[in-house]
Amino acid sequence: MLIKSLEYVRAKNIEQLAFKRKMGMVLVIFLTGALLGLLAKYTDGTVLGLIGSGLGFWIAAASLLAAWSRTPKDAGLHVLAFFSAMLSAYYLYSMILFGFFPKSQFIFWGGIALLSPICGYAIWFARGEGWRAAFCAAMPISLLIGESFSFIYILTPFNKGLFCG
Repeated sequence: MLIKSLEYVRAKNIEQLAFKRKMGMVLVIFLTGALLGLLAKYTDGTVLGLIGSGLGFWIAAASLLAAWSRTPKDAGLHVLAFFSAMLSAYYLYSMILFGFFPKSQFIFWGGIALLSPICGYAIWFARGEGWRAAFCAAMPISLLIGESFSFIYILTPFNKGLFCG
């Protein structure tokens, strides 16, 4: 019922891509996720590393990836491939170079990555029309606002909070 009602929000692209081209796109997304995972771990502890350590960058990247996919199923697959590669590269880098593998963190973030196709599927409809599309767009936007509040709080003069006198 819900999926049927979403069909009217944004029409799927009926033009079919060749299987080779689809897999090529998934491979490019996978490699991009792996590269960003390595970069996030490499820059950990630096000023540049602050970008990769917060959820905001990853939410924005996955949202853009999902919204610009051809179909909602492609969006879910692309987001899963991106996060799987990113997490694998991030934790393999830690394990190979530092001999450190935080199993509980990997399981936690791996679980989030396994849920990401559902979010990618929903975010695909954000480029549609109507209140359902607006709701789908509001999900990542609200997460980004929540993530940025702590950043704004830190940047205020004299480390006084934004709403502190």
